[in-house]
Amino acid sequence: MPNIIERLPFVETDAAGVFGPAVATAAAWEAELGRIRNDANESGIDYWLQADADWLKSNPATGRVEWRDRWNGGFFGVSQASGVLPAVVDSDGRGAFQFVSSVNSIFFQPAGAKFNKPAFSMLFVASATATSYLVGTDDGGQQSPSLLLTGTTIQTRAGGDATMSASHGKVAGQKVLVGMTFDQERGTSLRANGKEVGRDATRKALAAQNNIRIGGTGTSATARLNGLLHMGLIFNVDISRPEHAGYLARAEALLMQRFSVAA
Repeated sequence: MPNIIERLPFVETDAAGVFGPAVATAAAWEAELGRIRNDANESGIDYWLQADADWLKSNPATGRVEWRDRWNGGFFGVSQASGVLPAVVDSDGRGAFQFVSSVNSIFFQPAGAKFNKPAFSMLFVASATATSYLVGTDDGGQQSPSLLLTGTTIQTRAGGDATMSASHGKVAGQKVLVGMTFDQERGTSLRANGKEVGRDATRKALAAQNNIRIGGTGTSATARLNGLLHMGLIFNVDISRPEHAGYLARAEALLMQRFSVAA
């Protein structure tokens, strides 16, 4: 059975928002990213956010133009009732969402997306110009999990209440590939630019049922992303498990090459 990525992108077939078959096959690098499977031999990807104009579509449910999920076809809801979206700018020939934390309160919140799973992972390409919440939840980021970027570190609360931190090897404003993994059996890890930069095998506490927010956690400037978000993937598996080692290495290499992230 083909991966769902091979059946995208969608085309609108009627005003009610029913979507038809693919009109183009995925690019080779996208198809490779789509190959990870979970233990049930289902897709290991839950959400795929990409700043590509092909995925800016009309949402019949809200009557607004919103970003579609590159993986499952759903919509990434935005925080503002006005439907204001982050600007999309060019970055090394690729699109990127531009977040300005002091100007607006915008974040993506996929419908029904939660972190209350026995295993999950994230990979994001971003460049923050100030300490920023890249990913959080609607509790304001005070509980697990969250992914925060500072000028030199990546931080998370996944797997426990205290902050886990590690260096990502860059400075403020530089593009970085960051990630984290969580597994109730193996604990929590942090990743940066294709390498594991931190692991705590004791951080196994399951997250509360808080809704996922991408690009911030709340309305204050310190709880939002300030910088560029190039692409994000959220998985329903621990991609750092040994059986996924080949996939993880290839996925990180593809993202770093695609978005010109230096090792």
